[in-house]
Amino acid sequence: MSKSTLFFKPAIYVALAIYIAFTYSVLAMGDRVIAATIPEDHLVEMVGSFALFVTSGLFFYGFTIARKSLDKTWYSLVKQMVYLALSVLFFFGAGE
Repeated sequence: MSKSTLFFKPAIYVALAIYIAFTYSVLAMGDRVIAATIPEDHLVEMVGSFALFVTSGLFFYGFTIARKSLDKTWYSLVKQMVYLALSVLFFFGAGE
């Protein structure tokens, strides 16, 4: 990895540190501050939830295809479990 990539620029780390500090300070202020600063946007939430649900379905479809077509080696079993775990993760993300 060359030093001209994004990960070697200190401005990125400073921006991330500021973002994390502001995010956690707002979350630590309590429910009233969160309700005032972060209003719910139902349209965006519904689109995001639908996208996560579709992604969950696609990963489960990938799991079923991998289950049928891959051989029974350790590598293929890990690959199938990753597909299944991502499917479950995105499903719970859509429900949240």
